[in-house]
Amino acid sequence: KANGDRPWGFLIALPVYEPGATLATVADRRDNLLGFAIGVFRVRDIVGTVSAKPSSEHLELVVKDQTDSDLDDKEKVLFEAGGDQPLAG
Repeated sequence: KANGDRPWGFLIALPVYEPGATLATVADRRDNLLGFAIGVFRVRDIVGTVSAKPSSEHLELVVKDQTDSDLDDKEKVLFEAGGDQPLAG
């Protein structure tokens, strides 16, 4: 959990088009768009599997939000695992 409040994750959205459609222009893509395939991923689930392995005993992982320049370095931390800190959970 980020700063102890809620789990962090990310989304991946991929457009799904009409099979065989021409997608050369923006108009083509808009006309042939059927919808989106969305994947929702929790950082802890992905990173936890890797950092829980014995070979990653000395691995420390820090994920930061670099999009908000008004935040100080500590506030930018979205997820931490490894090092002296146990996995978030």
